[in-house]
Amino acid sequence: MTCAAVLTVKDLRVALDKGDSLHPLVKGVSFSVGRGEILGLIGQSGCGKSVTCLSLLGLLPPNLTQTGGEVWLNGTAITHLGAREVRSHRGRGAAMILQNPMSCFNPIVRIRQHFIETLDSHRLTGSDRGMQRVRDSLEEMGFTNPEEILGLYPFQMSGGMLQRVMIALALSLEAPLLIADEPTTDLDVLSQDRILNLLRGLRDKHEMGILIVTHDLGVIASLADTVAVMEDGEIVEAGSVTQIFSEPVHPFTKMLLKAHFGLYGVFADIPALREGKRQR
Repeated sequence: MTCAAVLTVKDLRVALDKGDSLHPLVKGVSFSVGRGEILGLIGQSGCGKSVTCLSLLGLLPPNLTQTGGEVWLNGTAITHLGAREVRSHRGRGAAMILQNPMSCFNPIVRIRQHFIETLDSHRLTGSDRGMQRVRDSLEEMGFTNPEEILGLYPFQMSGGMLQRVMIALALSLEAPLLIADEPTTDLDVLSQDRILNLLRGLRDKHEMGILIVTHDLGVIASLADTVAVMEDGEIVEAGSVTQIFSEPVHPFTKMLLKAHFGLYGVFADIPALREGKRQR
């Protein structure tokens, strides 16, 4: 673990509690995300990517349990903290955006109240600076009239707008780490592109560390600095995006890239993708 790391995960293990036995789902996963770094976590559906993300913030459902490993957020070991202490690190230490933003908002509560509840959980409700930070974060997400957005209900907004509001929630608390689990899957192409550009901006302007999970390897190739490849609950290969996409070593990585980009050896034009040209 280094001082520059906003997230460090060591030998993380998560299992499904079947009552009389534990079935391992995440099997000794280790990685880190530095300040200003974007790490892409890729792998087939069901390999444990989302379970890993949920476990980082203590959000596992009752039938799943962390059976081993350590998680550090901004240098603080949170694995063995109580529920209240872990909750204090959510939002301020790390924020998370999910695949379906509509499911994360109360449809009958205005957007303003969602921000107020977030600020209240960190004792910032009565702070003028806190509300100004909310307006500034919404403007940074491309909303030209923050007050109008704060007065809307979630069902009055598109999926892309709600995803930007979720990122603004993270930005309003100045979280140094953003965990993005399939943040563009349910969005149209234009909304996807806007979200990806916003994530790049967060990294460049705020030096925010970002852990992104997605099935779209074009997104990873164009956005991430480093890549971790997950298969059956284990990370089988990790390295820079250029290394993993141009010279993969593990057979599973080769098959994954071949399925997405085509013939082995012609996986991705990294420079073109860095310029925003998506390759499929």
